[in-house]
Amino acid sequence: MNPKKSKAIVDITAKELDVTSDLVKDITSFYWSRIRKALTGLEFPTITLHGLGEMSIRPIKLKEFTEEHVSLKKYVNPKKFGGFQRMKVIESRLDRLVNMQLMLDIQYIKKESSKTKKDEYQKNLERQSSDSGGDSE
Repeated sequence: MNPKKSKAIVDITAKELDVTSDLVKDITSFYWSRIRKALTGLEFPTITLHGLGEMSIRPIKLKEFTEEHVSLKKYVNPKKFGGFQRMKVIESRLDRLVNMQLMLDIQYIKKESSKTKKDEYQKNLERQSSDSGGDSE
């Protein structure tokens, strides 16, 4: 499969759908800008793109970025001219990182609880099948 440039794909799609190439370009740029914003804005821990798969935040990277922002916060002096604005940016990013960590923790707890429920259900099924199958006296 040979890679194609986006302009060629836009033109082909425009011809297939019988619309202008500007419209197709606007739609694709809006779609990818929204995806970029969702990925960088830390809106969701997992994003599913139809036809491309699932993109998830890596907890290790999230922890690294959080530690990095905490250390940056120590070195910024909000009393200096540019320091106040930098501090606001760092704090807002740090808040988003902490909120994402909470989302990941909640997702992990839900996953573990559903796993334990599934394991308990399997054990109950095994007990019932061993209790009912066999000797009747």
